[in-house]
Amino acid sequence: TCISFDLLVQKEMAKGTGEFSGILQNDTTGIILLGFIYSKEEASILLPILILLFVHGVAANLLVLIIVCARSPLRTPKNILICDLCAVDLYGMITICPYFIYRFATGDLSPMPLKLCLAQYYFFMVYNGLQVFTMTLMAVDRYYVICNPFRYEQKVTKVQTVKAISFTWAFAVLYPMIYLCPFIGLESCHLVLSCSFMCTGISLERSMCSEADIAFSKLFRIIVATLNLVGAVSLIGVSYIKIMYESRKARLVECSRKALHTVVTHGMVILVFFVTCGLLLITGTIEIKNNYQATTLAILRIAIDIVYINVPTNFNPLIYGLRSEDMKREILKLFKKP
Repeated sequence: TCISFDLLVQKEMAKGTGEFSGILQNDTTGIILLGFIYSKEEASILLPILILLFVHGVAANLLVLIIVCARSPLRTPKNILICDLCAVDLYGMITICPYFIYRFATGDLSPMPLKLCLAQYYFFMVYNGLQVFTMTLMAVDRYYVICNPFRYEQKVTKVQTVKAISFTWAFAVLYPMIYLCPFIGLESCHLVLSCSFMCTGISLERSMCSEADIAFSKLFRIIVATLNLVGAVSLIGVSYIKIMYESRKARLVECSRKALHTVVTHGMVILVFFVTCGLLLITGTIEIKNNYQATTLAILRIAIDIVYINVPTNFNPLIYGLRSEDMKREILKLFKKP
């Protein structure tokens, strides 16, 4: 992955502390998560920050979900998609963040076993797919309300929105199983490195005894990642180009002008998400044998991991939920004293 195993051995043995003597053994198998090793000195700072972000993210997303579900006038296609995004963020936090917090709290630096790595990578693939699909649906919704406002209520109904969301969840839950099926019954034979807080597909594949056994999974992972990024970015890009074209014609109706204000916000969220996705792919495939460059790349990957998991999940409900006037009114009613 981002740093060779021999380089890690040299670095840790040079320290002379023996801290990793039990980890760096020839008969050990699994995945070493470099994110926890390189940030072990900052664990006392990162742990309370991660706990605070986790509690805030869960509370903020739950608040938006509760308000929309409890107030029937708020159940519009746009708000239903916002609720879906909040549900996706909740899923990501609940399935990924507790493991981060546990490892920091216990100081556990031991390699991740194969079965746990498979489970974590499955949850990560589902979360990443749901994020991509939801962002795409929201871009399509903005396109119709701005470029085709008179046909919006016919094309984008609550029923159709729920059906689209149900399909994305079903697909996101099922397609990672195709990747994981070849791993069933196999054992890990190698101790490999993951330049991350998480088990990555590349590290998972390199830990196996024979690459031929999981050749299909490797090809499937590359194809799906490419289709997800290229397909979603292309569809979102086309919708935004058409939105900008319509806005320059200066003949938007009132509802389209209001919706146009949400495009900038949506674009910023999409930019952060896809930039971090791209950096995750790049930093996960580079292998460096230079000591300084490897350490720099590992620190960069650690920062990207924290941003990818915590920034969207904490700011999406604030950006989308609290910018909506009707949503803000309902929140004020909820907390207003009788």
